[in-house]
Amino acid sequence: MQQSAGFALYDEDTALQAFKLRKRLSISTGYRSGIPQFLQSIRVEEHAYLSQFLSESGRQSFLNVLEGFKDRWIRLKGVTPTKAKTCAETLLQVGANPLLLTALSFYNQGRVSTFLSYYDYSDGMMEVAGAILGAVTELEGKGQMVADKATARFSRFEQTLDTGTSELMSQAIKSEHEQNAALFTQDPSGILFLDYIVSQLEAEAENPHSVPYQRILPYESAELVIAGARFGKQTYQQLYKLWSGEDSV
Repeated sequence: MQQSAGFALYDEDTALQAFKLRKRLSISTGYRSGIPQFLQSIRVEEHAYLSQFLSESGRQSFLNVLEGFKDRWIRLKGVTPTKAKTCAETLLQVGANPLLLTALSFYNQGRVSTFLSYYDYSDGMMEVAGAILGAVTELEGKGQMVADKATARFSRFEQTLDTGTSELMSQAIKSEHEQNAALFTQDPSGILFLDYIVSQLEAEAENPHSVPYQRILPYESAELVIAGARFGKQTYQQLYKLWSGEDSV
C-alpha cells in the first residue's frame, strides 16, 4: 500500500487483465496459508496510511485528489458532485485502484501469492466504494443505467452470461441499489451505511447462497475481501471528515 495520496484512475482494461489473472489462478490455494502473515503486514501499512490524515502535508495531498475529482466532474457534467460521490471516487483513486496496480506489479515479479492476496484485499475496497456510488446514482435517478452497465461489465469479465441471465442480474443490482439508496437517505454521509455494507459481506461469507449474486467470488478469500472492505470504510470516513472540514482520525 502506498503511503501517500498518489492516485490511479480506474482503467477497465487493467481491471480486466487483473481479473483474468485472478480467475486463471483460482485453483491456487497455497497462498491461503500466508493470509495471517499478510494481514499482520497490511495492518501495519493501514495504520501508516491513516496516519497521513494527521499531518498537514498528508491532508493536503488527499485534498488535492478530492478537489481534482470535483473539478473534473464539474467540467464533465456541469454540476458539483455530492460529498459522498466525491469521497467514494477518491477512495477508488487513492485506495482500490493503486492496490490493484500493486497486485499486478507483484504478479509481474513472479510473486503470485502476494498478487492473490492484494487482489482479494483490493476487491473489498472496490465493494465499499461501489456500494456508495450505486446508492448515490440511484438517488440521482440513473440507477437502471448503472445496473445495466455493471451487468455488461460483469459479462465482459466473465463472458458467461446469456441474455436472460443478464436481465436477471441487472434487475438484482437495480433492486440492491434501490434498497441501498433508501438506507443511504437516513445518513447521507454514507458512514453508517458502510457499516451495513460490511455486515452484508460478512453475512455472505457465512452463507454465500443467501445473496442474489455473489460479491465475494468463490475462489477469493472472504477474509481478505472483508479486511479490504473494513479498511475501505475507515479510509472513506477519514476522507469524508476531511472534505467536510472536520478533524480526522
